[in-house]
Amino acid sequence: MKRILSVMLVTISSLLAHSQMLMKVEKSDGTIVEYLTTDVKRVFFESLEPPTPTTPIPEIVDLGLSVKWASFNVGASKPEESGGYYSWGETEEKESYTAETYLYNNIYLGPCISGSPLDVANVKLGYNWRLPTSDEFYELYSQCTWTWTSVGGIPGFQITGPNGNHIFLPSAGFYRNDQLRNTDGEGCYSSGSAAGMTEMAYLRFETNRRMGSNSSNGRNGYTVRAVYDDSNASASVSVSTLSAEVSSDCNATLTGEVTGVSLGVSVGFIMGGDASISVDNGEVQYIRAKDTFKTKYSGLENNATYYYRAFAYVNGNYIYGDVKSFTTQSKPTAAPEAVDLGLSVKWASFNVGASKPEEYGSYYTSSAVVEEVRAIWGSGWRLPTQAEAEELVNNCSRIWQPRNGVNGLELKATNGNSIFLPAAGSLHGTLPKYDGEDGNYKTSGSRYLYFCVPEHKIAYEDDSSICSIRLVYDGGDDTPDTPVEESLCPDENHPHMIDLGIGTMWSCCNVGANKPEEYGGYYAWGETKEKSEYTPNTYLYYTTNEISSSSWTYDGTRYYCVRIGNDISGSQYDAARVNWGSSWRIPKESEINNLIQLCSINWTRVNGIDGVKFTGPNGNSVFLPSAGGASWDDAFGLFIGGYYWLGVLSNKHEWNAKLLHFSSGSVLLSNDGCYRHCGLSVRPVQ
Repeated sequence: MKRILSVMLVTISSLLAHSQMLMKVEKSDGTIVEYLTTDVKRVFFESLEPPTPTTPIPEIVDLGLSVKWASFNVGASKPEESGGYYSWGETEEKESYTAETYLYNNIYLGPCISGSPLDVANVKLGYNWRLPTSDEFYELYSQCTWTWTSVGGIPGFQITGPNGNHIFLPSAGFYRNDQLRNTDGEGCYSSGSAAGMTEMAYLRFETNRRMGSNSSNGRNGYTVRAVYDDSNASASVSVSTLSAEVSSDCNATLTGEVTGVSLGVSVGFIMGGDASISVDNGEVQYIRAKDTFKTKYSGLENNATYYYRAFAYVNGNYIYGDVKSFTTQSKPTAAPEAVDLGLSVKWASFNVGASKPEEYGSYYTSSAVVEEVRAIWGSGWRLPTQAEAEELVNNCSRIWQPRNGVNGLELKATNGNSIFLPAAGSLHGTLPKYDGEDGNYKTSGSRYLYFCVPEHKIAYEDDSSICSIRLVYDGGDDTPDTPVEESLCPDENHPHMIDLGIGTMWSCCNVGANKPEEYGGYYAWGETKEKSEYTPNTYLYYTTNEISSSSWTYDGTRYYCVRIGNDISGSQYDAARVNWGSSWRIPKESEINNLIQLCSINWTRVNGIDGVKFTGPNGNSVFLPSAGGASWDDAFGLFIGGYYWLGVLSNKHEWNAKLLHFSSGSVLLSNDGCYRHCGLSVRPVQ
């Protein structure tokens, strides 16, 4: 339906007798378009029709909750149909749901994409439809009656609201990789809410068992049941850009306000180096909010001016607030107190970039800033080693508590002194994530100290995050954070055979590595090539065909073991032999026992990499780096450690194989072993 308002320019001719005139139109993004009035015949307005939906539109069901629910899934036409399967933030189905095909793999999209351009329900059904938030799923879960039943022969839950109306959620399963799983007894329904930096929240249920909220990476293909929200009409929504609170550590908290909404709307900020900023040239991370909303930007340049503006996304339109600016302040230069905790080193009383113990400070992607800080604070300051971080957390009492309103970990020594590590989270893009919930602190090694609430978990993760730095003071001019180059080999022509004097020649480095300290490749047991995902489904020697009595179940799928032998050392399934030649092989159990029992063992660092040095009776050594391992598409081994395959199966399960495992506290041969589909390191022998 078009509504046309005509404006006749009756006075133009008389005005033109004296001078030319311009008609200027300021657009919502702040740009101005000019027209000569002699070129304008008339000005009129048309109300745009909403886009034509690309999928059948469900009925709107009022369950007596805060929002109304769709009668069937996105992409379906009946309540019992599964409809489409969508990765989080994507709006089209696809043949395969993997890390490689996921548009937003390891990309943070914001706390909530419900109602945004990344919302498949909003795109497919129209502007008043959107993904439910995790809170709305919880309302559905907690305030309705769930009854396991079937509709049209399809099992699922009938969900009856407080007012007696009901909807049906079919057990539609989900897609992982290129396989549709568990359609006869599991439902997985996406919400619009994030559950971390790379995960999303979803509603899950199994046969006659409602599971409630779960979290998963966004790449799996889940079904979508939309909610209907007609509370936000773009004509009544307005956005205001409010103040910027700038801290002394070059962080800025921006505040905005949206009015004219009742249940929330997609909002955010755009920030840049000049006033001509719009959503097209700024980083967008969607938040669902009403009233006042805030976003924190970290890692900003020192003494720099930034322009910012708030926006809202409503019914396919971006609505902007005014452009404002702020200027960052100089970073503090005063050195912190060196706190004596009765340990091997003293610890700084606050983070680099901060001026108080509770301030987050700045976030750093590398340790290069340490040299700049040392030039101001003195040469006695440096990054802690991982051993010193372990000493700190193992010899101090740990109390999770706020200081001046900031959450963090209080570490109190036996001598009564203490330091406070704020839970500053880590930086993703220009926004800190999980601040107030966890802390991430760099060490001089390949991993960083991690802690989180509520269990005060302490771990050491791969150093890939942009995170905080807390220095230590040893009072000297030595700089242990600068790796001392060390060579265990006669030349650079790796691999070398190292004779430890224990009856077996050991390689100087891992399969896939070019130096002793390099991690090298990760291999599933019996496989000879690396891959992007280490899952039961991608493992060559599991099958879903019932070929033996030995099986195990994961994610509702039963896997059976393909027999390739109890000992694969030197066989066609040996990654060392296949990649390096027939003279090399995976170690046997007796050879690992000799390595542990006949060698001296030292936890050390080689060229900046943590690991274990095994020194034989003849004085020769090999170094095994703390390389962790791979499961699914992620690295594991959150605690410092190495995981190295043996050629033999576990004594416990046929789907496990034995391994050498070490951390800073122990070195052992694990008879229980690890799932064969996991990717671990391989150190060859002859």
